Amino acid sequence: MAKDSQALVSQGVTLHQRGDYSGAEICYRSALAEHPDDWNVVYLLATCFLQVGRFDESRELFAQVVAACPKSPDALNNLGLACQALGDIAAARDAFETALMYYPKFDQALFNLGRLLESQAAWEDAERCYCRAIKVKPADANLLLRLLHVLTQQRKWKIAETIGRLILQIEPPSIDAHVTLAFVLAKQSLLKESIEHYQAVLHIQPDFAEIHASLGTLYEKLGRIEDAVASAELAVTFHPAYAEGYNTLGTALRAAGRFDEAVAAFDRALALQPAFPLAEFNRGTTYLISGRFTEGWPGYARRFEIDGPRSVPVLTREWNGEPLPHATLLIRCEQGLGDTLQFIRYAALAKQRAGRVVVEAPALLADLVATVPGVDAVIVAGQSLPGFAAEIYLLDLPRVLGTTLETIPCQAPYISPSADRAAHWREQMQLLAGCRVGICWQGNPQFPYDRLRSIPLIAFDPLFDVEGVSWISLQQGPGRSQLAGHPQRSRIQELPGARDGKLPTMAETAAVMRSLDLVITSDTSVAHLAGALDVPTWLALSRYPEWRWLWDRETSPWYPSMRIFRQTTYCDWNDVFARIAEELKRKL
Repeated sequence: MAKDSQALVSQGVTLHQRGDYSGAEICYRSALAEHPDDWNVVYLLATCFLQVGRFDESRELFAQVVAACPKSPDALNNLGLACQALGDIAAARDAFETALMYYPKFDQALFNLGRLLESQAAWEDAERCYCRAIKVKPADANLLLRLLHVLTQQRKWKIAETIGRLILQIEPPSIDAHVTLAFVLAKQSLLKESIEHYQAVLHIQPDFAEIHASLGTLYEKLGRIEDAVASAELAVTFHPAYAEGYNTLGTALRAAGRFDEAVAAFDRALALQPAFPLAEFNRGTTYLISGRFTEGWPGYARRFEIDGPRSVPVLTREWNGEPLPHATLLIRCEQGLGDTLQFIRYAALAKQRAGRVVVEAPALLADLVATVPGVDAVIVAGQSLPGFAAEIYLLDLPRVLGTTLETIPCQAPYISPSADRAAHWREQMQLLAGCRVGICWQGNPQFPYDRLRSIPLIAFDPLFDVEGVSWISLQQGPGRSQLAGHPQRSRIQELPGARDGKLPTMAETAAVMRSLDLVITSDTSVAHLAGALDVPTWLALSRYPEWRWLWDRETSPWYPSMRIFRQTTYCDWNDVFARIAEELKRKL
């Protein structure tokens, strides 16, 4: 290259580095006018175009460089970036992968390919890219952050936790690492340590509204309700237009029993962000827990829109309560076992408006649902459905049928176990001395607030000091392991089959319950089964209950045979079981 051309290129590079892209382009084009096949200059001009967003021209020039120099790693990498910017994902991926075929340890191409794969939600492939890049640059915090992100997308919480901690060793003040690690720890129910990392962020950036809101959510889960309210208030103070902050404030105020203020917070969230199903749902459940059912049901109907992809089928012929005297109505049981047991009572009311009522029910409850008044047929979920004129989700029936606190249908029992099995268990229970009491302590651990509602078996210990009781475990699935090694293990009977893992069905558990004098249980499906059977039931309930149990009541309008023993302090079961033990002594 002539000296004049070299000078032009040098001047162009200087201007390029200063951000004077127009001046750089003039110099590069002048140099290429004399030497059009100087691929280094073509590469520089293409890079200039890439940086200013002239992606079509950039791709064309990088393609020329690659055609002339097929193994040029930087040209292939930048060609991939240009193609990606133009939306040609296949060409971009091909360019990155070609660069890596020639240079497997090219960390920049690995990073860019990883980002491309992230954009396509190809999380596992992106993870592999970042892992390869990290082998080349093990202390690169940016690479580790990208890996941390894709691990969280795959819910690989333990590995993500390890990576988050590694990033903070390399770069202690990393806000992104603290935030993501706090999220990962919270997903593993390590709430106190999660709070520490959010607080570390606030030491760096005290006005970070989103972090104050996240802290509010964690404080609420820990039962630190005053702290939850204070954090949420800071969130909306620092960011007055933050709809999610007002939603968090609303849930904290609801946990404090300040329902009118909670509704006002949800109203503010919806004023700021009208398309906010979670705020509508939360406002609805706030109305419900305070007994304002008419106002609460519409918000509760938004429940399918708040947890990511819809997990239930979209209704194509939704029933709105109109008479169907000669047609079939399909009721779909869309939530857990307890929800089905509680709300299947509405089949009888639906039957008053429909010629035939068919219920799509979970297999574990199919036999019991078939005994409910108003149910003409049961289809196990997943099986072929019959023809029907209209359909409805089970938990929308209270809304469609206009249920208020005063009109809850509470005629129990409305479920009947097998007469033969009930007779069998009557004979078996007659062999047990004293008052026959069934107990259940653990619900579904996947439930978001299970740590608040489920109870460690050891909390029941004050009850075992009461004389004249035969104890029967109704616990199935998770939680049974707590029996092993328990000091009172010898006094607690298990249902036949439970010890070898062949657990009895819900229908069999119902037959057992019919011969019990009392059921003492946490907030789980066993409570609903006992209530539906009209068996005397004592429910040990969290200070922060689900809406269905209302607020500060000792009885349930849903179950006439139920008595509620509520926590006076969040997460403290000692007082609850001391009161239950005293009441049990009085009963005997």
